[in-house]
Amino acid sequence: MLKCLPILFILFLFSEIQTASAQRPNITVTKFRDSAESSAWCQYDSTLVAYNLLQPNGYWGIYLANVGPGNTMINERCFTCGQPFLPGKNYANPAFSPNKRYILFMAEKAIHSGTSANSIPGIGMYNDLWVMKMDGSKAWRLTTLPSTGSHSAMIEPYFSPDGKEIQWDEMTDSVNIFVSKQNFGYWVVKIAPFIDDTVNGPHIDSTHVRVITPGGTQAFNESYGWSPDGSKILFASCYNQFWPLDDQIYTMDTMGNNIQQMTSTAHSYPYTEHAFYSTDGKHILWMTNLYNTVGSSKGGDDWWSMNSDTTNQIRFTYFNDTLCSYWTGNTHINGHGSFAPNNKKFIGDVGGSAAVQSDPANSIGASYIITSDYFTGITPVTLNTDNCNIYPNPTNSSITVSINTGLDNLHYTIYNLLGSKLAEGQFKGKTYTIDVSSLSNGVYFLKIYNSNSSINKKFVVERK
Repeated sequence: MLKCLPILFILFLFSEIQTASAQRPNITVTKFRDSAESSAWCQYDSTLVAYNLLQPNGYWGIYLANVGPGNTMINERCFTCGQPFLPGKNYANPAFSPNKRYILFMAEKAIHSGTSANSIPGIGMYNDLWVMKMDGSKAWRLTTLPSTGSHSAMIEPYFSPDGKEIQWDEMTDSVNIFVSKQNFGYWVVKIAPFIDDTVNGPHIDSTHVRVITPGGTQAFNESYGWSPDGSKILFASCYNQFWPLDDQIYTMDTMGNNIQQMTSTAHSYPYTEHAFYSTDGKHILWMTNLYNTVGSSKGGDDWWSMNSDTTNQIRFTYFNDTLCSYWTGNTHINGHGSFAPNNKKFIGDVGGSAAVQSDPANSIGASYIITSDYFTGITPVTLNTDNCNIYPNPTNSSITVSINTGLDNLHYTIYNLLGSKLAEGQFKGKTYTIDVSSLSNGVYFLKIYNSNSSINKKFVVERK
């Protein structure tokens, strides 16, 4: 029985490869901007995006750019540079207002205790919320956090889909490494009415701020804005987990009730964060280290996708897969993402805020644009066992492969039961004959693949 274990393992391995490959979506990956993060796609201008970028003065600024042909970056300009009415230090997390008038962002206070080291994007110490006109002509501060103290911080500001409210996360107690849920500090979600006062200037209604502590338990909570219909808030939390590195994705209604856990802890409590809705609200993407093993026991983080009812959870990108065409040779942590209005592509951070923040000049981080028909309901043609046949099987000299699809650029590899590669080549036409006369009697696997799908077919060589 023990002698059969290697064979059983290989058979299991090939079946896993076939299953994973069949789920892999057909995507196009384009690097948009090196060392950028917190990318946001404008919903009323399909060519306009905003992101954070390190300025020559060592502070983070907010930049705008247009998406050109082939998802290339054109027309880059700094939105926050040289503005005398702004504090003049770090700026982060841009968000476009639905009424086309403003960009919402966080700005580090001009004067506060300590240095600016923890006032950078993703940490948010001594920051306030600001809005500035799209033309950059004027800005208004919306909040005033204390300029001293160990938990004066905010992150993740967003407009509601109708532009009538603003949401952000605010720290209520500082980091405590001796309390599991407090390893990143305690955070609450805040939502306030946004008053677009054209006479006195835009402001929030500070008398009607909703403070939400999900589940009524102090924990690390990080929210990611509303569902496109405005009915739900998407967030990550450890409120019912052991600590922040077990964060999962949840939704709740806009009053903080009806919490639903969207991701699973069944697989060794994978880390999850940075979720975002597709434009039509039918899908949710999030980052997780589930099944990633590059670089460490849990590796980097890739984007996964699920339907908004939690069904059909699949791995969407493979930045941490050494066999992937867009593997860069580094472990990646994917972060914020934002869909284009056409629901066919999104811009997102690849590299992770931690990597960008620790060494911006040499960071592996970048914003990428990911394009796919997966979210539009247009299903690309993929290989499957129904449209591919092998005959004769068993064989004594050759096999003929018949592929009943319009796919082209197909390749093949032959493996033995130990996983050793024995032959490879490219198909020519829908019916192709492969000489296997050099193979000894036994069981083999034929892997047939192209850029977005693959299958494995078993065949037997048998000579009397």
